[in-house]
Amino acid sequence: MKIVLKDGNNLVVALESGEDFSKELKGFLVSEKIHSAYFTSIGAASYVQLGFYSLELKNYELKEYNGQFEIMNLTGNVATLNGELVLHVHGTFGREDFSAFGGHVFGIKVKPSLEIHLTVLEGGLVRELDESTGLKLLK
Repeated sequence: MKIVLKDGNNLVVALESGEDFSKELKGFLVSEKIHSAYFTSIGAASYVQLGFYSLELKNYELKEYNGQFEIMNLTGNVATLNGELVLHVHGTFGREDFSAFGGHVFGIKVKPSLEIHLTVLEGGLVRELDESTGLKLLK
């Protein structure tokens, strides 16, 4: 991951082919001491793991996709939960036949690139477990 542009509280960073989106972004955030942020991203991927949350069962159904996909949009935020950094990311992905799919992002392997526009937020976003839904919601 490399910083392409830094302008006040706005950063543009880029990931390269083979990099793991969540691992690289979390490592970058820790190294830059960023605890609260909002981001959007575009790019491409060779692997995607998505989830869909069941309020009834209080868990995620996970599905993996392998192939070549356009990352049409990733939208997410950065917060802390019990002092640990957490990403909350949703995404929309496109296939070669122009069909699209999406959901809560659990994993992405970049291929060939991913561009992230990150806005650092002053203060702190904090998540807590909501017993009624089983979700870790913003406090």
